[in-house]
Amino acid sequence: MKTRLAPITHTLLLGTLVLASASALATQPTPQQATQKKASAEKTVARQAEAAAAANAVAADMNAAAAGNDMAAADREANRAVKDARMAKHAKVAHVRHADRRKEAANAMAADLNATAAGVRMAAATREADRAAGDMLLAAEAKQGYVQTAQTAFTTPDGQQVTVRSIIPIAGKN
Repeated sequence: MKTRLAPITHTLLLGTLVLASASALATQPTPQQATQKKASAEKTVARQAEAAAAANAVAADMNAAAAGNDMAAADREANRAVKDARMAKHAKVAHVRHADRRKEAANAMAADLNATAAGVRMAAATREADRAAGDMLLAAEAKQGYVQTAQTAFTTPDGQQVTVRSIIPIAGKN
């Protein structure tokens, strides 16, 4: 079952993206003002991180709602398949029983497909929630004065595997 998003959800998501774009464009530093350049770079990083966190949180909520709707649809399909199986069991005429068995099989397959789709949506909702949590952490770090980079793995000349994560201080905070 395909879930349509509410118009307010589209508006909120679009507004968040517009705000992120506008804040990124509005806070471009001028080359002549070194102190303003440092301050605006810091504000830009913080605003972009906050906007990304908000947008990902909205996307995670929408995916969770869609997954819930898909789970409900899968449950309805399973109930329909059980009902059709019961009807086929009690049918008296041979051709009616045959048609009911086909309907029962089709409904069981639809229920399985809906359950699989719901599981995929739940996994997507979990990934979005994890991404939103990471973006919120990034926003908190930006407010504290540093940003962590992604992990980088490399092998030393002696064959040892090393994983490094850089912490970049934001100018003016440290």
